Amino acid sequence: MHDFLKTANGEREVDLHPSMAAMLREYISRPVGSTHFLDGRWKPKPGSSLRQKSAQLDRMERNANPRPF
Repeated sequence: MHDFLKTANGEREVDLHPSMAAMLREYISRPVGSTHFLDGRWKPKPGSSLRQKSAQLDRMERNANPRPF
């Protein structure tokens, strides 16, 4: 991870579901070298479960806000 942008147009703003934003804030606040994204039993969550949660939240938002045709 770098603390600079590769190009002048490299900055992005990304909309996140509030629960994913909270999970990301928790991840960033942990000290380097600590276990990230723990489940309810204090075991590390696999990356696939985070992708599944993100996809589930996306589907829920699409169903709640259908696009007009």
